[in-house]
Amino acid sequence: MNLTLNRREFVFGSAGVAAAMALTGCGGDGADSSASVGSAGAEKREYISNDEIDALFTNPDEYKGKWVKLPGKTLGSSETQDGVTAFQAYYDITTYDRTYIVHCATDESYGDGEYVWVDGKVDGTFSGENMMGATLEVPLIVDATVTKSTYVDVVAPATATSEPAVSATQNDVTFTCDKVEYAKVETRIQLTVSNPTANGVSYGLYSICLLVNGQQVDQDSSSGSAYEGEYPELSYDLTAGANTTGILVFPPMDPAQAFQIVIPDIYSDDYNIQFSNITLDIPAAQ
Repeated sequence: MNLTLNRREFVFGSAGVAAAMALTGCGGDGADSSASVGSAGAEKREYISNDEIDALFTNPDEYKGKWVKLPGKTLGSSETQDGVTAFQAYYDITTYDRTYIVHCATDESYGDGEYVWVDGKVDGTFSGENMMGATLEVPLIVDATVTKSTYVDVVAPATATSEPAVSATQNDVTFTCDKVEYAKVETRIQLTVSNPTANGVSYGLYSICLLVNGQQVDQDSSSGSAYEGEYPELSYDLTAGANTTGILVFPPMDPAQAFQIVIPDIYSDDYNIQFSNITLDIPAAQ
C-alpha cells in the first residue's frame, strides 16, 4: 500500500516509538527485528538501488532482507530499550513525506528534527497506529548504523564548489563573492561586505540577483534552506567600520556557466556620497 505521510497525519509521539520497538515487520516470518540488531556482521549485503527507493515505500515487504541507505530527519525523539534505540524519520525531508522506522544497536539518543544517514536492513513493513488513530504502514529498517549529519549534507550537498574571491569596491566599500556552492536543489552564494568608512552603508539585500546569459535570476524566496540549514545571514545595514558575511540561496545552476552578481540600491549615510550598482563577474567552476 502506498501511503503519503505528512506532518499533520502521521506523528508518532512517545507511545508510537515504544510500539515501534515492540512490534516487528508484519511481512514475512515475523521474526523479532530487535533480536537481529547488530547481528548482520559479515553477511553479504545486497543494497537497494536509488531507482528502487520509491518502490520500497510502496511495498516494503518486497525488499525484506535487502539493505538500504536512506537520508532522514527524525520525527519526534528516540527511545532506547535493552540497548536498542528506535525512532521514526522522514525520507522526503523538504516536503515531510514518507517516513520509516529505524532500529539500531546504540544507547545514543536522537532528538526531534535531527538530520541523519541510515544504513540498515529492510525488515518488511511496520504497521501501527498513530496518536490520531490512523493506520501507519512504513518500512522498518533494522541492524542500522546511524550517522548524525547536517541539513546541507543530507538535503543539499554541493556537487561543485568554487572560491572565486571576486571583489568590487566603490567609495571604499567592498563587496566580495567568497564561495559558490552548486547543489541539485539550490545554489549557495557566500558574500562579504566590508565598510571601513566613517559612515553607515545599506544596500538592497533582497534585490541582489544574478545575470546568466543576460537572463535575470532572483533569489529563491520559497526555499527554506537558509532557516533549516542555519545559513549565516548578511546584514543589509552596516554601521561604520563593520563587516558582514552570509549566504544567499538561488535556484540550481550549471557549474560550467559563468554569471554575474548584481548588488543594487547602495546608499551611504552621507548623502553626498553616491553609489551605482555593483556587478561581480563570476567565472565557471573549474
